[in-house]
Amino acid sequence: MARWVLRYGRIKKHWEAIERYNAHINDPANLESLTDGFIGFSNPPDPELDLVALTTLGELEFADLVLPDAPNCREARLYWMEFVEEHDDIIYSLGNPSYTAFSPSGDQPLHLKFWYLPTAEKKIQALIRHLESMKPRSDEP
Repeated sequence: MARWVLRYGRIKKHWEAIERYNAHINDPANLESLTDGFIGFSNPPDPELDLVALTTLGELEFADLVLPDAPNCREARLYWMEFVEEHDDIIYSLGNPSYTAFSPSGDQPLHLKFWYLPTAEKKIQALIRHLESMKPRSDEP
């Protein structure tokens, strides 16, 4: 019983951290002007350690996908972001994380990371199929 209580407490702590992150990014008071005319969030908490913990504890699934057959263009990135927003069982997603120590030469493929509930697996598979079927417009990178 004590082991269950400890495990439950850890799980609850990590879910609460994810809720704090979501509250932060959904609060317009946390928006600020960044360089180059962009707008971003002031000091958002980093949810990745909690997402990894929830994955390790069996609460979430994780997928790190490199999609060389999908266009890495604005249209594909917007589609991916809107898709994630529409599916509550995709808890968090990152697109094209940049690794300054490992910068590939040439065109970088579309690279997506997902932390999700098991109910989202087929949805993510459908997203992959759709992204791979997209053709980049000739006027966008």
